[in-house]
Amino acid sequence: MSKHLGWILLASLPLGACGPGAQDPSLWFEARTLGDGEFANASGTAEKDFVNDSFGAGVALRDFNGDGHLDIFAIGGGDAQGKANGDALFFGDGKGGFERAPKDLSLEPTPGGRAYGVNARDFDGDGDVDLYITRRGPNRLLCNQGDGTFEDQSEISGLGDPAWSTGAAWLDFDGDGVLDLFVVNHIDFDRDAVMERGKSLYLGQSVYYGPTGLPAQADHLYLGRGDGTFELADVGPELGSNPNYGFGVIVFDEDQDGDLDLYVANDTTPNQLWRNDGGAGMSDQAARLGCALSMEGGPQAGMGVALGDADGDLQPELFITNFSNDYFTLYRRGEDGFWRDRTTRSRLHALTWKSLGWACGFGDLDSDGDQDLWAFNGHVYPQMDAVPLGPSYTQVAQVFENDGSGRFSVPEHGGGPGMGTPRSGRGGAVGDLDHDGDLDMVMGVLDGSPVVLENTGRGGNSLMVELVGEGGNREAIGATVEGQVGSKIQKRWVGSQAGFLSSSDPRLHFGLGEGQQLDQLRILWPNGSSLDVGPLQAGQIHRIDQATGQVQSGPRDH
Repeated sequence: MSKHLGWILLASLPLGACGPGAQDPSLWFEARTLGDGEFANASGTAEKDFVNDSFGAGVALRDFNGDGHLDIFAIGGGDAQGKANGDALFFGDGKGGFERAPKDLSLEPTPGGRAYGVNARDFDGDGDVDLYITRRGPNRLLCNQGDGTFEDQSEISGLGDPAWSTGAAWLDFDGDGVLDLFVVNHIDFDRDAVMERGKSLYLGQSVYYGPTGLPAQADHLYLGRGDGTFELADVGPELGSNPNYGFGVIVFDEDQDGDLDLYVANDTTPNQLWRNDGGAGMSDQAARLGCALSMEGGPQAGMGVALGDADGDLQPELFITNFSNDYFTLYRRGEDGFWRDRTTRSRLHALTWKSLGWACGFGDLDSDGDQDLWAFNGHVYPQMDAVPLGPSYTQVAQVFENDGSGRFSVPEHGGGPGMGTPRSGRGGAVGDLDHDGDLDMVMGVLDGSPVVLENTGRGGNSLMVELVGEGGNREAIGATVEGQVGSKIQKRWVGSQAGFLSSSDPRLHFGLGEGQQLDQLRILWPNGSSLDVGPLQAGQIHRIDQATGQVQSGPRDH
């Protein structure tokens, strides 16, 4: 078999099932493993003896070598003895094929703990995509040299956070035109102390101890100086005084006051909504505004978090994956500024109860003009397979189809054979891998090779929008975009799609159904200025420059 991405059907269709050649469903995904299995994530022992063995496998879906095609970066993890694996980069050919990049020493393991997640952004505004890799300390900043090779700038940048880090998000926190970095941290993990503590009991099985009972670590905000170096910010005592077991993080202007806020999903502790006080400080408003706890008033086990607008009211919604025997939460923000748990109303409560979720996202997967949801799942305890009628260790991925009003259902046949194979899904990213106009997905698999989920369903027309911001914020993180088709408006938040410890293509995908164009696109740039453009034709990528206001449109395969 070649080094290119080989087709491997991971689940067979049942008799009578409707594939794309039969009833031509709109939501249908087929799975391919990445490469020939020469690269795979590793995560500790097979029995998952420690909490740090249970997650990781972040992925990034970006164009790293500047050829116009999406590439895949995958986290390698590490073995049971604590030895870190190297990470891997696969260059895409724009047709769905991938080839392992030539060996780059910057992707080899360095002293410190194994890696868990990746944030891929152009942090220095030079036009290529860099990597920030979160580890069990110290983290790594790898600067792209313009061709998909990297230089390690961890030490000189000041971003080698020594804690056990998980999620990370770039943003211009203080509005100076230079990107800053928010790093989410997890547990102050002492292996010897955990071994002395012993195991826990869950559903009659002996499982690893934690995170409850272990000391949490505070999250950190680093301010960019504009020269590629950063300093730890003092944003008031609250950020450090109440540490939690953090995982996912989303950036957006939650209160619409012109600066960027942060929402953090925490494991077994309340989620946090960090309101930005004009770059001078931050305060957690999640409990006051209704997005910290479940509808029963207790903390959940937040893993992944995503932001979107599924019901078309132009107000943001948050989707958070949680533990099994609980539900994945959908919060909707009202015009009064308060968030409300709308999981039951959106019909997601029963659909997610048995799953243990990680990466998740909003996306118009069938290009019909509304945003669907997806989630990658897998339990943390291999011992669950010994529990009669209990949750399985490997689990199927899920896609939830939007009926146009913000209510969801599982599509016929679950979204195709690619979604139906049980795996240890963790990281996840979305983007159009093969330039056919619909959104494909990449899954990071714990103790396995990454999996590409190619969207082969019958979808509607679509287009892509790529924003080019000014100065150091070249990717226009923090912009909001509204695309209008007739009387219907679709809203997107730039920089908000994170999956779980992963990075998706930041270009904005707009499904048009049977429409041939977006009639108008309104952009609110991070500096508060606005721009109206349009119409924008289907089947193209439209590149919009903040500095000039110009729109460059071209076919999506270039």
